[in-house]
Amino acid sequence: MGYRSDVAYTIRFKDVGAMTVFIAEAQGKGLQPALDECTVNHKKLQINFFAENVKWYDSFPIVQMHNSLVELAEDWCEGDRHRHTRETGDTGGPVEYKLGVIVAHVGEESDDNGERADGDYDWDWLRVERRVAPDWEI
Repeated sequence: MGYRSDVAYTIRFKDVGAMTVFIAEAQGKGLQPALDECTVNHKKLQINFFAENVKWYDSFPIVQMHNSLVELAEDWCEGDRHRHTRETGDTGGPVEYKLGVIVAHVGEESDDNGERADGDYDWDWLRVERRVAPDWEI
């Protein structure tokens, strides 16, 4: 049956222009199949992905595309940090990001879980929660 995971990510934009440019860039990089598996909400300025109980191997082409989509968002955040430093000379302080991204996964093993975020994000968007789930009523 193979190892299975739950995987999710969200990419959220500050404005429709940034979202439009991001999607066009992703399409230009051949990432449309990953976008097709996402919920793209132009009104809420979000790209969301959630998959439960899936084989999520880095060797799978569609997984590589999803990873590339997240990496593109992270690259945008890195670009915003560089632009901020270039324009202000400040390597700290608040950066104005065009987007925020959070990625989370939970594998079958109890220690196989993780989350990472970049840009202007809020942990309430997406987080890993593990809990004890008995098979009797409480």
